[in-house]
Order: sequence, then C-alpha cells, then structure tokens
Amino acid sequence: VMKDDSSSGTNPSGVWGICPTGWHVPSMAEWLQIRDYLRSKNKYWCNGDSSLIARALASTTGWNISTNDYCDVGYNPSLNNLSGFAAFPAGMTQPVPLTDSFSSLQFGSLTSFWSATQNLPGYDLAFAFVLENYLEFERQMNYHIGSGGSVRCLLNVESGNANLPTVTTADVSDIAYTTATCGGDVTDDGGSAVTTRGVCWGTNPNPTVNGLHTTDGSGTGSFTSSISGLSLGTTYYVRAYATNSLGTMYGQQLTFTTLAQLPTVITKPATSVSGTFAMSGGEVTDDGASTVTARGVCLSTSPNPTLDDAHTTDGTGTGSFSSVLANLSPNTTYYVRAYATNSVGTAYGQQVNFTTAGAFVCGTSTVSDIDNNDYNTLRIGNKCCMKENLRTTHYPDGTEIPAGNTDDWDFWNDYTRCAPNNDVNNVPTYGYHYNWTTLMYGASSSNANPSGVQGICPEGWHVPSDAEWGQLVDFVIGQGKYTYASCHNANAIAFAMAATSGWHETNEGCAPGCILNTNNAVGFSALPAGCMPNSGFSYYACFWTSTQTSDYDAYIYTIENNKFQVTKRSQTTYYANSLRCLSDALGEGPELPTVTTDTVFVLSPTRATCESGVTSDGGDSVTARGICWSTSPNPTLNDGHTTENAGIGVFSTDISNLAAGTTYYVRAYATNSVGTSYGQQLTFTTVPASDYCAGITIPYSNDFRNADDNVCWTVVDANGDGNTFRFHPDLGYVEYDENQYYFAPT
Repeated sequence: VMKDDSSSGTNPSGVWGICPTGWHVPSMAEWLQIRDYLRSKNKYWCNGDSSLIARALASTTGWNISTNDYCDVGYNPSLNNLSGFAAFPAGMTQPVPLTDSFSSLQFGSLTSFWSATQNLPGYDLAFAFVLENYLEFERQMNYHIGSGGSVRCLLNVESGNANLPTVTTADVSDIAYTTATCGGDVTDDGGSAVTTRGVCWGTNPNPTVNGLHTTDGSGTGSFTSSISGLSLGTTYYVRAYATNSLGTMYGQQLTFTTLAQLPTVITKPATSVSGTFAMSGGEVTDDGASTVTARGVCLSTSPNPTLDDAHTTDGTGTGSFSSVLANLSPNTTYYVRAYATNSVGTAYGQQVNFTTAGAFVCGTSTVSDIDNNDYNTLRIGNKCCMKENLRTTHYPDGTEIPAGNTDDWDFWNDYTRCAPNNDVNNVPTYGYHYNWTTLMYGASSSNANPSGVQGICPEGWHVPSDAEWGQLVDFVIGQGKYTYASCHNANAIAFAMAATSGWHETNEGCAPGCILNTNNAVGFSALPAGCMPNSGFSYYACFWTSTQTSDYDAYIYTIENNKFQVTKRSQTTYYANSLRCLSDALGEGPELPTVTTDTVFVLSPTRATCESGVTSDGGDSVTARGICWSTSPNPTLNDGHTTENAGIGVFSTDISNLAAGTTYYVRAYATNSVGTSYGQQLTFTTVPASDYCAGITIPYSNDFRNADDNVCWTVVDANGDGNTFRFHPDLGYVEYDENQYYFAPT
C-alpha cells in the first residue's frame, strides 16, 4: 500500500503509495475526519445517536446477517449506505506463520481499510479503519503490516485550485419499448475543462462509465442524451456524468422502466367435442416483458368473444394450457379465442370455432376422449357404458400417459399404459391396458354408485365402481332373455356380453369360446385383450373397477373363454387391465319402467294373489308386466312368472300350482324397449296341506267341516244376530244370501 513511503499521520497524508496520480492513501487523521463529518450530519445517524454511523458507510449487499442490534451493519443491509461510501465486507488476509501463504478471514463479516499511519513505528503495526457486521459503530484497529486489507484513495485537493466537475441528471422522458431520452447539466467544471460528458445506465444501481453510456460533447451547460437498445418492461438506473483532469463526477441517480407490450397467445383447436362438452386452450408464447397474470379462453355463440363473454381462467405465466368447456348446448356453433392479460392489457389469440353434437342419446351417440378417439355407447339398464375398451394416450388434462411393456416389471409401479399382448397393432381393436394407479389419476378408492372417479375417462364419464359393475351384471342376469334354457343357470351371461370374434374356442357349453356367432346378445362386445402381466390374450377380458380391496389390490370383473359366468375377483393394482368408462348421465332417451311389488295374500296351500303397480313406463310403452316367483331370492323371468296386460297402472295377479307349506320370493316386473325392471322383493309361505282346515280359526264360527270335495269352508255368524255366511278360504270368497263376495285375506 505504502510503496516505500514512510508512515504519515498528517492531514492530508501526502502518501501517494499505490493510489492513482493525484490521489493518496488516507492517514488515520483523515479517516477520523470522514467519521466526524458523518457524525455531524444527523441524516447519517442510527436511532438518533451521532456515534452510530457505521451502517451509513456500509454497502447494502454482501454482509452476513446479524440479529444483535437494529443499528448493526448486518441487521438489515438494505438500510445501509446513506453516505454512498458502499464499503463491501471483503474481510482481510493474514500471513500463515512459517509459510509463504495467506489465509482469508471474515469475508462477509468485516471490512478493513488501511491508513498511512503506523501505530508504533518499528513495531510493524499500522492503523486500519474497520466496519463489522455485528457492530453499530466503526473501529480503529492495529494490524500487522504483513496483513492484507482494502484501500480507498483520497483526492489530492490540496494542490492547485482544480476540483471535480459538478453535474446534475435531467429527468428521463420519451420512455418507449427500447428507447428513452435523458441528459444532464454541467454547472461547474471544477476549474478544469470538462472533456467528456453524457449519461450512463444499467439494470443495477450506480451505473458508471465502465458500463453502458453515451458521449454528448464537452464543456459546461446542459445536454441531451438518447438511450437505445433497451429491453421491454425493464427498470433501469441512469446518472449523468462529467469528466475533467481530476476524474469523473456523477449526477444524482434516477430510475425509469421501459414500456411493456401485450402478450402473444395462440388458440388451440377444440377437441373431445360432444353435445355438452369440449376441450380447448392455448399457449402464451411471449409475456410482452410483463408478467401474465391471467390466461384462458373466451367462449361465445357470436364471433370474436372477449372477457365480457363466458371465459375460463387457467393459470398465469407463459406456456401451454388446457381449458375445459362444459355445460354447452347441443347442436350449437361456438367461437373460441385464447386470451392472456399482463399490466398492459389483454391480448387474444386467433379465433377457432366448433359445433357441438346433438343431444347425447346412449346407444346412438358416441363419446370422444382427449385424443379424439370415438367410442360407441351402449345402454344396460340405467347405465350408459362405452362399447369399446379405452385407448387414450393422455389424461383428460392433456398430460401424456407413459407407455411401457409387460416385460418391464419396474414400470408397473408407475403411471403407465401398455398394448395388449405387447403389440401396438392390437390397440385400435382391443384398447390399451392401464395399471390401477394410472386409471385413477390420483383419486381415492370408491365403491359409490356412481363412483365419482373421472380418472382417465373423458369429461362427463367415470371409472365404474364394484357396485356399478355388480349392478350391470345383475341387470343382464335379470333380463332372462340373455341366457339359454340349456345352460341351466341364470348366471350364464358371459357369452351374451362377449364379442363374436377373437375368443379362443372351447367345448365348454354356454361359454364365450363355445359357439362364437351366438355371443354378444347384450351388445357389450367384450374382447379377450387379456389380463396383464400374464397376458391371457384371446382367453380373458379383464375390466378394472374403482374399488380397492386392500392397499395393493382392487376388484376386477373377468369374462373367460371357458366359463359361463362373469366373475369378480381381486387383483394387484400394479397389474394392467382394460377399462370401460360409464357416463355420468344417461342423456336423452327412454329408461327402464318403474314397478312396485305391493302386497301378497296366501289363499290356500297352492294359491296366492299379489297386487302390484307400474308407476312409470320410463318414456316408452310397457309391453309386458306381471309377477315372478321362486323358492330362491330375486326371482326373474327365468323363473315362474305371469304375463298380464301391458301398460301402466295397478294390476292383480293370481299365483297357482304352488307347493303347500313352502316359502316363496315374489317380485313384480315390467318390460319396455330398454329392458326389464323389477319391484321390491316380498316373501310368503303357503299353508301346509295337512293343517289347512284344522288350522283355521274364525271368530263367531258355529260350524266347521270338510266338504266331500275336500274344500274347507265354514258357516259364520259374525255378530251373533242369526245371519250367517259361508266362508271359503281356499276359493277366496264368502257366500252370503246366495251371492259370492271375493276378498283378499290378511
């Protein structure tokens, strides 16, 4: 630092040292003069204490945080540097004994500036002016002259009459996207001609001529500077400068922000269009140098929709986004524009339009997934299902579902899909296999009816629960028409739900692989895509439910080439199977009739009567109605049944040829074009034949006997007035005054 000069305690020190020409190393007296000057100005004090001026000298960055005291240099560095001295915590270095190396100490916590003043000449110690992060005041410290510290040089103002120029910064004007106008005024050349003047600017505070700057003449007076090459929507710091023989002086610092512009956004075409739903979205490719605070799509039945019309809100910032358009009207043309909003305003993408399909009619309408794959639909009871296996490669939000293969066991623990039999050529016909984690897409297990789990299904559709799959199977079983008498089992419906092709043949009767051209009476068209990971391609059709049986297992329903029934079983969730989605609503069209089973009366050991009613035809004519009965629960048309007049309303049915002393289950039924529905189940037990006559007790009876035709009857004087009637419980009437009055016994 001293460069062979001797120690000096004078003010000024007169020590040139390593400083530039015209500058010198300050003595300790000069350092204290700087300190005392700051102490004399209350604007540099902390908490009103004139001795606490350390942080007025310290920089606003680089200091380690101190929580010791509010006025500490490191307490809140953003409050430092009121003087503009900007002392950075460069630390210091000290020689390592017995080596030629140095160690760096306290970087970030301390700064030490050498003075030209030795403490005790001959003892190799010199004064330094020190600031520390945990102190609120400066210190004078003695350091060995072999240590390393920072240097701040002082101008030699004692020689001659010259000083630095005086310059002010003019207001910034004409601020545009990439340009602005500024300038300054050199009011005093300091006694030495100003050779260069202009403005300097940058994105960091206190720009200098070492960075971007203009050169706008020389001498004193005002000048104008044109600033160009700026970035959109960016804050800049600017200062005028003036240079004479002593150096460069800067005017006060100003800030300005260039203009931003509207964002740039494009509109995605509509996909997955149905009668009431579509997907769209957009991509913000440029934010216009101002943060995009809202984005989405605008929707209207008139061209050029804006935010004054219906619109979605789909996040912020740049990049691609997807928008769900729900609750649309069928057979309607809609116009869509993506939008993006920043501080400048709202920009719109190009307009696209689409037309929704007609009202959804299950069995006639199709449904599309996010990939625009179309699926035929089928109504089974009060459920509308896909007639084909799902084959989407994306989640409903547009995220891709990773592809894998069944030979890679690790991938089953992730979200993934694979092609049946590991052959992508099978996908168009058989769909994809998905593991359970994939198809649920973050949803929890559900056995509700409906499940409420959209998963990977299209908007408005869901993954069926175990309860829903069970309902489908029970409905098909209950129709009766889907089983052959030769099968001798009402549950033999697998072949009625299986497709007419693709199945490995078998000799097992009533199974899907037996006589393929007799399959698929229901229209479900189940194809043997297999059950992963053991494949079973051409042998099995396996369908997931949304219902777990444990943390690692969930229910599936299977149709097999050599089994007559549809089977429910539990399978590991990281295996992969097919999926048939169900609609959240049936859409337009008829539904099943509504029928009630009201009352059943036992008339004799072999007879009963049942009263029932069809309260709704479901929107289509009821072509058959009656009663089903069996000695097993849930009788269907495959069991004993009657056929009454068609239509709605109350009807009464006699059931005959029953077995005495036997419990029966009975349900009313009604059939329309959708299928057959059943009322609630009732039970009754016929009277044992041996106990029939003897077991009847009637109040006020004065005669009871068995007639020659083995018909039980009695003569009854109901109120003891001598008027009697014959009671025929097995025939269901009383005989009084030679008239027959039919009754319904309770």
